[in-house]
Amino acid sequence: MNDNQELILKGRYTAYMEQIEKYYNGTIDRTQPIVIGMTTNALAVSGADSSLELTINIKTLNKCIGSPDDIYHGHLLDRNIIEQLPFQLENPVMIFKNTEKHSLICITDLQDSSGHGIMIAVALEQVNKQHMVNRISSLYGKDHIYNYISSQLAQNNLIAANKEKADMMLQSRGLQLPKEETYISYDDSIPYSVDNVKQTLNTDKYQTAISHFLSDLESNCFNQTEKLINNYKQLLYYKKYHNATLDDISKEYITDSSNPYINAIGNELKEQELVRCDDVAATLEP
Repeated sequence: MNDNQELILKGRYTAYMEQIEKYYNGTIDRTQPIVIGMTTNALAVSGADSSLELTINIKTLNKCIGSPDDIYHGHLLDRNIIEQLPFQLENPVMIFKNTEKHSLICITDLQDSSGHGIMIAVALEQVNKQHMVNRISSLYGKDHIYNYISSQLAQNNLIAANKEKADMMLQSRGLQLPKEETYISYDDSIPYSVDNVKQTLNTDKYQTAISHFLSDLESNCFNQTEKLINNYKQLLYYKKYHNATLDDISKEYITDSSNPYINAIGNELKEQELVRCDDVAATLEP
């Protein structure tokens, strides 16, 4: 990570840090969840909806930092761990399916005061009053975390991993990642882009999706430019968009999508429409 990227990442979570400061000094509104930020790329390629906010409830945070003597199953995590939460979600070591339906487990490279590896549970598409969020349901140091990881790997529950970081973590314990084609792999650029993500898309489904997209472009009289096609291919790295049609993309684009590839496709289609309008206007001039 270069200095500029680090500044961008820190700036992304300024509001979160301010909320954490208020939490610790006792001035935060305890009736409202803490908003961490938008769902990260790493979570999005693992199946989370990238358009939803990531939040953590005050009750959950109380349990994370509380002593077991004061709170049932309190995890006694340091403030530093809480402040690192968003950055760990930007680039987890590994992401597993959770035993609880529609949730993910992120393995981090942090440890608690007892030397236990920190893991984060993320419940997907949870209702928060009148809107949906992806919510941190737990954050704690896992006793015998390598036994857990070994078991999850054996059960083929690995969804995604930072290959370099995961290899370093696992090899120190005599473990290894499965074949790369069986999971989504990314590198340290994942907080900023999915360009370097290696997807496990089924080849037939991948080609079918592209074929349908090209057909949509043709039937709607859009030019099949290399830029359009490349942006659509990048969009397919997000599980949510594996079957995205031109109509799906257009509908999300006009509602201010948070996905950069939706916006890139939408912007180019808009430009093509403007050019067509100019051409029509020119032919109608006396």
